[in-house]
Amino acid sequence: MVATAPIVGDAVTLATGDARPIAAVYPDGAYTCPWCGAAVLPTDTAWATRQCLNPACLAYPAWSADAVRAELDRRETQRQEEEARRARVAWSLEQAEQRRQQEADQWAAYAEQARKRGACLLCLRRSPWWGDRPKFVRHRSPDYHDTHR
Repeated sequence: MVATAPIVGDAVTLATGDARPIAAVYPDGAYTCPWCGAAVLPTDTAWATRQCLNPACLAYPAWSADAVRAELDRRETQRQEEEARRARVAWSLEQAEQRRQQEADQWAAYAEQARKRGACLLCLRRSPWWGDRPKFVRHRSPDYHDTHR
């Protein structure tokens, strides 16, 4: 049997029968494995059979159909877990942003109320204003914090 050079569109097939087409063939006849990205050279034994010599690749000849299915299932489970983690992180960031915005709005309302009352903003800031217990203090002298340290 004479090995023919691969052409674009030839497929690299797994033990399960799943196949992916070869996207590019280089002038020397080498191609990139569509499953793992490893180079398959014309001098490799897997070149003629459209397999891959990378032991970590699913197209490696030693992988059995059951092992390939188990690895594909593991990768899919891992992908789903990562997707769920990303969704939780996005939700957490969204909640944190909403809390920050609510706190900023609450502070703006209390600060405006303090200005109208002539209350000290520094004392308001030091009070537990975020827990709906703002402390509006109106000092007798405008330089109270400068003289009472």
